[in-house]
Amino acid sequence: MTKIERLLYRSFDAELSSEEQAILDQALTQSAELRVEKERLEKMRSQVQASGEKAFHPFFAEKVMSRLRDSKQSVQEDAFFNALVSLFRPIVIGSAILFLGLISYNIIRSGEISLASAFAEPQVTLEQVIDPALSLKLE
Repeated sequence: MTKIERLLYRSFDAELSSEEQAILDQALTQSAELRVEKERLEKMRSQVQASGEKAFHPFFAEKVMSRLRDSKQSVQEDAFFNALVSLFRPIVIGSAILFLGLISYNIIRSGEISLASAFAEPQVTLEQVIDPALSLKLE
């Protein structure tokens, strides 16, 4: 926004000094664009004045402020959740890679593909489960 435009806008709301008024008048005579802007502002101000005074419902400001607080809190909660997700994602990916690596290592080391070998557990047969000596040894 140029200095002349600021003077133009200020001229609608406050009294300009004689020097500022002279500068604004000279700029208005030299610039057609500035005259169009002044006419647009005058027309807009007259439309606003003609529209009449409209009142808001009771407690309108409180309702707006409440909604703003709620939306701000929601935005903060979303930001917190997004921060957790962005921190947690690399941990999950790293853990999954480590888990798959350990399972692969155990399967390769044991030489057989089974759930027991994947978790480095010895293969238990039915006889070992039923054998009472083994159960006494485990106790």
